[in-house]
Formats: sequence, C-alpha cells, structure tokens
Amino acid sequence: MEDEYKNIQTENLFMNKQAYYNKYRPSYDKQIIEILKKYGLNRNSVIADYGAGTGKFANLLASSVNRYYFVEPNKDMIDFAINNIKASNIIFLNEKAEETSISENIVDFAFAVHSFHYFEKDKFKLELQKSLKKDGYFCIIWYDYIDLNNSIQVEWQELINNIKGFEDNHNKKDDRTNIYVDSKYDEHSFIIKKEFTYQELLGLGLSVSSTPLPNQKDKYVIFEQKVKDLFYKYKKDDKVVFNLKCNIQIGKIK
Repeated sequence: MEDEYKNIQTENLFMNKQAYYNKYRPSYDKQIIEILKKYGLNRNSVIADYGAGTGKFANLLASSVNRYYFVEPNKDMIDFAINNIKASNIIFLNEKAEETSISENIVDFAFAVHSFHYFEKDKFKLELQKSLKKDGYFCIIWYDYIDLNNSIQVEWQELINNIKGFEDNHNKKDDRTNIYVDSKYDEHSFIIKKEFTYQELLGLGLSVSSTPLPNQKDKYVIFEQKVKDLFYKYKKDDKVVFNLKCNIQIGKIK
C-alpha cells in the first residue's frame, strides 16, 4: 500500500496548530519510562526524538536522561517548545527526521512518537543507522484512538477520517519491514481513560493537521457543529470518555 503521506512536506504540517496540539493532545504516561528501563534507559542515555512536536514526549522523558535531541521540522511547533520547555539537556533541531545534524553513533534510544507515518522510511532508516549506537534501540509510540467497543470513538474516527480523506494506520507492518532487524520488534501496550469536556474535545479536533481553524469560517462552523453534536450525543456529567491504547514497538535497526 502506498503511504498516504508520501509526498507531504512535514515542515508545513500543523501550521498554526501548536497551541491546540500542546493543550489538548493527551500527555504520555510514566508507564512508558518503566518499559524503556527494561531496555537499558537510564540517566546516561542519549535520546533522539524525531518529529517531536511541541514537546509532549520530551516533558515526560527529558528529565530522566542525559541528552535529548529534539528534532522537529515545523517552525511553529519547535518555537513553541523552545519557549515552553525549560530543560537544559535538550538540543533543539529545526530539521527533518530523514536528515539531521546529529553526530554518528551517539544515540542510545531513537523515538518516533505519533510521527513515524509522516517519514520517508528509506531515508529515515539511513538517519537511524547513522545516529544510533550499535546496540541502540528505535521505538515507535502512538495512542490508538480506535475502540470498536466505545461508540463515540468510532464516530470520532469517522469524523476525522472524512476530513482527511483517508484513515491513518499507525500499525502498517510494511512500514517496519526494512527498519527493524529481521522485521522483529517487541510490542507493549496499555490503556488509559481520558475524559474530555466539550471544549477539550473541540481542541483535540483542532489539533489534527487537516481540520479547519476558526479563521476558515464556513468550514470551521460545520466542523464545530459536528463536534458539538457528537459530544452532546454521548456526554455524561458534561464529559465524554475515550479509552486510549498506548502502543510501543521497540527493536534494533538493520
């Protein structure tokens, strides 16, 4: 299957979305750190976070490691992170994941957190082969918003897919085939429950790269009404609940 994002300019994704993304996207749970410690993560570890966004994952991990390379091509996103993350061990790189200025063989753990689907995989593999130490790990992490047993999540995903024009698939097996050694990697997952008020659900929607912003008047009014209808259909005590599955895939690089 062809990659839906094959020819996309990642530096132009999420323009003017940084505040919505940072405020309304779910944060990452400390359980992730405990899983990574089993693979050797420690205070001396050097991290590369590719497609780091506004720094939601850096907020979890940076204080637990020695050095943190924060790679983000979108200037709006990385400027937001620079102004809001106060960690002296972070090196901010306004660069694309496929080709960075990170030195050779210095990274213990490389991450693509909710970003791997955007990358040109062959070029990105070369970047990983350059930057990772021989015994280093590459880790893909994302929240799965699909829960077929929770009707609001089914309808929410349909709403977002209709705007995008396609369905995101963060777990394409062919994406990993030429990345990991023998196409093998370990998988971990856990569920978190996330409550959203109406404003939070709308903000979550506005954090998606393809949804209309308030200055896109007619399109925005239609989108806002659809979110409102969905919220009031399923709300209980003025909140709706999503069951989010945090997926972690980790392994060595070819």
